[in-house]
Amino acid sequence: MKGKRLNPFGDKDRGRILEQWPDMRFSEKCGYIWSYYKVYIIVAIIAVLFAIFLIRNILNHRSFEDFYVMVLDSPIYEEEDVNSLEISLSETLGLDPYSNLCLVETGYSSDDNNMESAATVSTYMKAGRVDLVIAPEEKFNTYASTGYLKALTDPEYESLIEGIDPDRLFYAEEVDYSEGGAVYDIPMHPHEQTADSDCYGIYLNDGEFDGMAIGIMINAPHENLVVPGMAFFLANY
Repeated sequence: MKGKRLNPFGDKDRGRILEQWPDMRFSEKCGYIWSYYKVYIIVAIIAVLFAIFLIRNILNHRSFEDFYVMVLDSPIYEEEDVNSLEISLSETLGLDPYSNLCLVETGYSSDDNNMESAATVSTYMKAGRVDLVIAPEEKFNTYASTGYLKALTDPEYESLIEGIDPDRLFYAEEVDYSEGGAVYDIPMHPHEQTADSDCYGIYLNDGEFDGMAIGIMINAPHENLVVPGMAFFLANY
């Protein structure tokens, strides 16, 4: 005599279904699963679709913005002021502020102790989502020294530093990783040009961003807009 199977559900009807399961047709099995687990199935499908949506949005960052400026420790945080800045920048870049998304992100901190902010900033930068970065000089020095920023002495960017007061040019030395190990002490000499340094940024010296530096991300997604975009900030700040 065939022994009865254990019923994990504590329900006679479900126990009967489980005993008949091997002899049931595929359509009957699907009907049973749907009748008892449809809520869980729907929730699972929604969760999967939501995860796919988030992943696609992160990877396909161009669907988010037509130009992205990240400002760390921004002194501008009122939504009205940020929107006004985005519209002015959009018009300078020849973008329609109502059909193109020119984003000036002012919500993140340069403090490495703020783990959530630091992780988001690093993810966005490494993913090639950011075009320009504006940051306090110490954090800017870190990005310049660790390979996040483009050298402005490259021919396509030299127009940005022509006629600029040399004291506004931000020089940094790229860290040499050939020795191995973690980098604990990054040299900082923002105004000092050395044999091993290059110009990676320019100090903004007017308005709300006074004293902060601006530079171009090494993997900027909108290469055709970074020069006029940076020129906008240099002209207005």
